[in-house]
Amino acid sequence: MESRFGIRVREGAFWAVIRIADKRATVFGKPHPIPVTLETLPQFVRNIIDDHMQEHPTCDLMDVLKGQKSFQLALGRTAKAQGGGA
Repeated sequence: MESRFGIRVREGAFWAVIRIADKRATVFGKPHPIPVTLETLPQFVRNIIDDHMQEHPTCDLMDVLKGQKSFQLALGRTAKAQGGGA
């Protein structure tokens, strides 16, 4: 049986998630607001983020979590692309 850990990011917050074997990923723990100070997070959440950043050092996850980049911009979406433009 294989387990995988990660985080699920939404606009303004993120959660830790776990997926066991072939089951769907499940959120566990409380939501963490964005922007976040990494030092205030539980160690297991920091470990998940650190592991992800080691595997994907050029991703913009840290910019999003620190509030330096919007969630929508990180996804490559604009207001116009979402139907919110004039």
